[in-house]
Parts: sequence; structure tokens; C-alpha cells
Amino acid sequence: MAYKSSADSKGGLSKDLHEKHRQRMKQSFRDAGLQGFQPHNIVEMMLFYSLPRCNTNETAHLLLNEFGSIAGVLDAPFEALTNIYGVGTESATFIKFLPELFRAYEESKFAEKPYIETSDAAKKYLASYFKTATAEKLVILYLDARCRIIKDAEISQGNENMVYTDLSSIVKSALLLNAKGVIIAHNHISGFATPSAEDKEMTERLAKMLMPVGIHLCDHLLFAGKDVLCFSKTKHIKSNLLVF
Repeated sequence: MAYKSSADSKGGLSKDLHEKHRQRMKQSFRDAGLQGFQPHNIVEMMLFYSLPRCNTNETAHLLLNEFGSIAGVLDAPFEALTNIYGVGTESATFIKFLPELFRAYEESKFAEKPYIETSDAAKKYLASYFKTATAEKLVILYLDARCRIIKDAEISQGNENMVYTDLSSIVKSALLLNAKGVIIAHNHISGFATPSAEDKEMTERLAKMLMPVGIHLCDHLLFAGKDVLCFSKTKHIKSNLLVF
């Protein structure tokens, strides 16, 4: 029978402790973000993803000592980063990638998004979803307080005659997105833009589910070929819709 040497045992123990330390830090972040993290903890955790099997604590301290702050580390020249013990090409590349990622994130987050302030605007925006559709589908627009689109999503698709809808998932997504308004749209592959009893019931149910959480169902659009029906402009539904 072969036995591990004491050196092997210590190495294995050290590796195990280090892995547990990483997992504790990751769990702490999942629970509360960076609350309670010191700058060296943040840099240490950042390096987890470019140095998956190394103790990054010492390297984090060296980086902060050399460049003074987290911002200093991220803004440091590539060559200067690789001069730090423990920072190779991969880590330096990852560090330089992060500021560029942040810039792309900010540009994407604050890019001008369309405003849907009328049913006609909703009709025009949504038309492309249904032009070549061969089955019924449901599309959701989530709006902020200024009627600007936060997100659009095709959340379900049925067969050629029916679309299946989980209304609770629409409400959940609206809450997560901090939406103030929702527009839904679906299509009829055959026939006219005439709502079925199920269409009317779904609209009423969704409006009633959204209202208690402070979200308005602004409209429901039904596409059928070139015909489009806006529920907010008909008598097919009750007055609990917020009409534009």
C-alpha cells in the first residue's frame, strides 16, 4: 500500500483550504454583493477567474501596493501588470478586459430605447414579430414609467392555432424589471383579427394580476395578416386597461 508523504499531505490540505476559502468568498458575494469586501478581497476574487488554481491573495496585495487602488490596477498598462509577481499574460489580459466591459455595459444600459406612447407606435414596433410567423406566438413589451421599452420578449409559441401562456411568468418578469406598464401582442394565423373568448379572458386575467402590484396592462394587440386589433380601442375588454 502506498502512503502520501507529509509534504503531499500538507499540499493537499493547503489546496483544500484554499478552495474552501474561494467558495466562502463566492458565497458571500452571492449573498450580499461586495458589501464587507476590502479592496484586496475584490482584487483577489477578480483573479480567481484568471488564476483558477493559485492563491491570489498575495498577488492582490502586490497589485494594490504597486498601483494604489482598484482603479489604479484596472487602469495600469498591460506591461506594468505583467511585471507583478503572479500576474501573467492571461491575468493581465483579463484585468484590461474589465474596464472595456464596463464601458460597453454603460453604453448598452443607457442607449436610447424606443418610446411606445400610443397604440399605433406599439403596432408599428411589433409588426416585424408577426410578418412571417407560421404559428401563433405571444410577444411582451415591458415599459418604464415614461413608456420607454425596458425589454421585449417572445415568451411563448404554440402550434398553428394556439399559443400557451403562463401569465404568472409575465408578472414575475415585470416585477424583476421594475416595469410600470406591459403591452402584450399575439397573432392569429388564420381568420380575422377577432379576439376569441380565450383571448379576452387572458387579457382580463393579466390586467387583474398586474394591477395589485402597481403595473398597468397598457394594451393587447392582435395581428392577423394585415389586420391589427388594439384591445384598448374596442369594447372587448373592461376599463381596467390603461389606455394610451
